[in-house]
Amino acid sequence: SVCVFFALWLVLIYVFAITLRQLTSGTEFGEAYFQSVPQAMDTLLLDGILADYAPLMHAIPPGHFIEWGLILFFILLASITIMYMLVGVLVEVVGVLAHAEKETMNVSFIASSLRKKMEQQGHDQDSELSRSELQDILLDPEITEVLQSVQVDLVALMELVNIAYEDAEKNGGALT
Repeated sequence: SVCVFFALWLVLIYVFAITLRQLTSGTEFGEAYFQSVPQAMDTLLLDGILADYAPLMHAIPPGHFIEWGLILFFILLASITIMYMLVGVLVEVVGVLAHAEKETMNVSFIASSLRKKMEQQGHDQDSELSRSELQDILLDPEITEVLQSVQVDLVALMELVNIAYEDAEKNGGALT
């Protein structure tokens, strides 16, 4: 994909270099920047695309093609590497946000299902909930199906319910 990208760049620069060489022929602007197709390509690449690096590239003495190519290769490789790193970070951030959003939706879905079931059983949401009432709600087939659909471990959940109520009893509180 990187090779195709560079090939496309080369073709675009070449086509525009020819076009600009023809359009600016005989003008002061053309003589300054587009005297020949290679100079036009150099102008488009260095002053157009890689403008930050143009002073370095223009400082290379004429005829030092190996140095010119090596520095250009380094600039392009470093730029592409940074671009791919930024794309990787962006993809990771989007993945984390999607996972967090999915978790939020799952919690909201479970909470609304539990509230609905509690209302159907006539339980006030602001009053205390006994251990047996909560266990009955969690073991209801509809609620069990909801919990399993979001991959909740029911055995572990029931153990956590027991631990929470035991802790509340030790501290003299209640769960609501």
